[in-house]
Amino acid sequence: MKTLLTILIIILALPNESFSQDNKFQITEYHDSLRCNINILGKLYDTMDNPESKDILNFLFTFDESCNNHIEYSQFSNELLFELLVEHTESLIVLLSNENINIDLILKELSTPINDKFKIEYLLKKVENIDICIIKNKVKEALLEIP
Repeated sequence: MKTLLTILIIILALPNESFSQDNKFQITEYHDSLRCNINILGKLYDTMDNPESKDILNFLFTFDESCNNHIEYSQFSNELLFELLVEHTESLIVLLSNENINIDLILKELSTPINDKFKIEYLLKKVENIDICIIKNKVKEALLEIP
């Protein structure tokens, strides 16, 4: 059952090649509107016990270099990212494979936690237990960069 859920998450997260150019523009425009959007963070926070894949994906779309000067967003998004890694490891790892995600920025966030309540050894073990996804190795590398 867990494998079936994982496959479904992957299918939903992957881009649909049958989209027209106009649809791709609309999707990109939608993703752009999510940058630094603290309301998306609030929605994910409210559903953290059982977030939908679309809520996690929308959260991941909020990451952008332009958010660096937005202190409230930066702190909240960093904490939520680590909460997701603890509570919904597999879903997060799978959704990070989406081609529209700013993976480098998210990996940088994972290498610089603002809260020391997250035990790196525990996070590494959780990530290591994921059977799928090449991206897990990048996540592990980012976590290993934490001083």
